[in-house]
Amino acid sequence: MYKFYKSELCKRMSDTLILDGKSESTQLTYLRQARLLTDFYHKSPDLISEDEMRRFLVHRKTIDGLSVSGMRITHAGLRFFTKQYYTAIGKHSC
Repeated sequence: MYKFYKSELCKRMSDTLILDGKSESTQLTYLRQARLLTDFYHKSPDLISEDEMRRFLVHRKTIDGLSVSGMRITHAGLRFFTKQYYTAIGKHSC
């Protein structure tokens, strides 16, 4: 199983959240969303495809029963991760 919180990717995402001036609660929420994604697929989030991310979001809505605001938070956290990751490797995000 991939250990997101112990990864370099988590550290880099955390540092970027701090540099972007995100509040501590936003930092924790965004990191949690990335961790939930890694737990769902048992692999690093940078190895998860756009289709897999879409299926994860559908699961969060239909199975986990997230509200509209919960989905917004989940989507924002994953969008931040995706943007930060693709910027780091020099590609455009999806």
